[in-house]
Amino acid sequence: MGKVRPIADGRSAAQTLRESEERLQNITDAIPGVVYRFLQYEDGRQIFEFISRGMLELLDLGPSDKQVSFEEFLGYVIPDDEAALMKSIAVATSGRSSWSHQFRVRTATGKVKWIRGGATPEPARNDGIIAFNGLLLDITQQIETEALLESTSRIAKIGGWELDVASGDVSVTEQIAAIYELPPDADFRMEPSFSFFESRAAQKLRDAIARATDTGKPWALELPLTTAKGNHLWVRSVGHAERVGGKTVRLAGTFQDITEVKEAEDALSRATRLNEQILEAAGEGIYGVDMEGRITFVNEAAAKMTGWQRSELIGQRQHEVLDHSAADGTPYAPENCRTCIALSDGKVHRVSDEVFRRKDNTRFPVDYVSTPLHENEALLGAVVVFKDVTEAREMTATLSYQATHDSLTGLINRREFERRLDRVINTAKGQRTKNFVAYLDLDQFKIVNDTCGHVAGDELLRRLPPLLTQHLRERDTLARLGGDEFGILIEHCSLDQGHEIMRRVLDTISNFSFVWETYRFQIGVSIGLVEVGATATNLTDVLKRADAACYMAKESGRNRIHIYDEKDIDLTIRHGEMQWVSKIERALNEDRFTLYAQIIKPIRERKGDKINYEILVRIVDPDGTIIAPDRFLPAAERYGLAGRIDRWVIDKTLNWIAQRPAHQAVLETCAINLSGHSIADSSLLDFVRQRFAALAVSPEKIRFEITETAAIANIEYATKFIDTLRDLGCQFALDDFGSGLSSFAYLKTLNVDVIKIDGAFVKELASDVISETIVRSINDIAHALGRSTVAEFVEDDAILERLREIGVDYAQGYGIARPQPLDEIAP
Repeated sequence: MGKVRPIADGRSAAQTLRESEERLQNITDAIPGVVYRFLQYEDGRQIFEFISRGMLELLDLGPSDKQVSFEEFLGYVIPDDEAALMKSIAVATSGRSSWSHQFRVRTATGKVKWIRGGATPEPARNDGIIAFNGLLLDITQQIETEALLESTSRIAKIGGWELDVASGDVSVTEQIAAIYELPPDADFRMEPSFSFFESRAAQKLRDAIARATDTGKPWALELPLTTAKGNHLWVRSVGHAERVGGKTVRLAGTFQDITEVKEAEDALSRATRLNEQILEAAGEGIYGVDMEGRITFVNEAAAKMTGWQRSELIGQRQHEVLDHSAADGTPYAPENCRTCIALSDGKVHRVSDEVFRRKDNTRFPVDYVSTPLHENEALLGAVVVFKDVTEAREMTATLSYQATHDSLTGLINRREFERRLDRVINTAKGQRTKNFVAYLDLDQFKIVNDTCGHVAGDELLRRLPPLLTQHLRERDTLARLGGDEFGILIEHCSLDQGHEIMRRVLDTISNFSFVWETYRFQIGVSIGLVEVGATATNLTDVLKRADAACYMAKESGRNRIHIYDEKDIDLTIRHGEMQWVSKIERALNEDRFTLYAQIIKPIRERKGDKINYEILVRIVDPDGTIIAPDRFLPAAERYGLAGRIDRWVIDKTLNWIAQRPAHQAVLETCAINLSGHSIADSSLLDFVRQRFAALAVSPEKIRFEITETAAIANIEYATKFIDTLRDLGCQFALDDFGSGLSSFAYLKTLNVDVIKIDGAFVKELASDVISETIVRSINDIAHALGRSTVAEFVEDDAILERLREIGVDYAQGYGIARPQPLDEIAP
């Protein structure tokens, strides 16, 4: 019977394991995001086998909340995004291919976050399970959360033993019996104990004991063992010999259950491999530095983006190889590098105004996060996660250019021209220098369009700017204000100088001969010239006077310059817009407005799609001529008649639908345009509610359209108007979207259902890269906010096919359907 005596427990292996795990945890803690391992079983079940605690922060859950399962995670995904997310996962799992997808979640606090997920598949397994390792990143504000690998520590279980060589008696502690799962009073003998080991392991242990007995050599072995109850363990056997007179008289040692240690080591090994796979799966560049700023590790994405081999980067000082520089490329001293600062202050630094240098000495802009790496509260280095933002910066520059320039001519557009003119008006007050604005309207331009088509007209407009700019000074500004109208801002000159510049411009245009195919055209230009600040001290007055002077130039015979006179405004009003005011009044009183409709079709048509169309208004002239809205609506807007027209359209449209219940059953949406005046008219809300109450028309069938300009100009009224009628069930669309970059900021405020992309971009989609970029951006942003998109001015199949590739939802234009009398939609 073995004698039982206590032997002190040893914990060195567990302590070593804990320190190793802490180092690994510190590394993975520094990686922002959610680390996970995804499994799909043969029966279709999908689970997160592993998911880091970063998920709680990602979903704004409390630190004490339970970790989410894959099914629960899907519950946080925005419903509109879930189908695409699951489809992308299905594609990746079916092809065992790398997975990358962007989607949105609504967190526990109600905040919407954009997530980018990436994963790479593991090699095929015999059990049919498909496994992916990957990373989820919060890309809403480029704030990556830290990911943690779950690890555990085990307390070592150690027993002691002694063997009297002469007698063969063995003494053991109680823990030895516990390891073998034998009764505490079991008769423990050396030879029978070998039967608990697999034959090769037993032989190793016999050989070690024999060698120690013969030579006194100690041993330390890790061996597999099967207990008396059939459980499989790993044990560590350590022994040494006590020799007297050159002979071994006693052997003694320890026997430790290291199953938990081995499992932890295996887990650590798997975690290390998983960590390496995650680093490789991440699309962002990741590298680590020590306290001297030397690179200690680097992932493949970082090496690829910088053009270096990994082996070339390891051990190099980051500042020497990557050469952190300011946004303009100006290098700065290493001590000013934010990563170096992170090594000194121990804080996280997020940077978005620097450039990195590649191996070939080219530079690229980056956003990066430098996170200090701690162990036992001591700084060991830092982990840097960066991404190349070249494409994003180029997109920003493109959008900025598009917001201020005319896509056809490359000149600045009306918005930018007015901004510059407003600056001159404000800075010129109190100064002696004079500034002038010239308003140019081409003569006979309509003949070119009517004879040869819009393509010829566009080409004429493209050829004019180089002819005009040769006569302007460097400080002068030339802009296309719209159609065949141009504006020139002439700063710091006398009236004679300004007139001479415009005379040279007029002579150049008059002498220009435009040839298109077999046609030759001589065009002219009517120019109105007005001094800035002479009698007009604000933007509206200056432009009104310039327009009036231009009108007088046309009235005086065209192809001439007219310097503004105070009498011009009254004459312009009397001969121009006021004529339309009286015509509109008569048409309203005599009920000579009529309704047209233009079909809007889904770009990817589906079986069972219902009908969609936009209501358009026309005036029927007494002689039967149909007058298009672009001729009378500007005057109606300016002189307060637009609201009356809107009410007429709403009333007639709702009555027409109410009289056709069969048509209403197949109607998805009927779009009705509203003017800026109507948006600000609170009484219109009561009018609409009354009409819905009186007529059998479902509000869900009606979508009101407001222009981007009107919505932004009346943002408070627009928001209230939209919210009130949406509560009733109506839908809303933001029309002509994209004409101003500032509108992007209002998308979250304006609760609209549909974004209608400005036709100015759509009609050049197939031939202009910038227009395609703008359309794609608007579509992506609209979809990200859960809005549908409609492309206007779809005139041919080439444009339609490009819209289909981009993913726009609906199309409207002559290439889809021309406007037709409303009664032809449903007699």
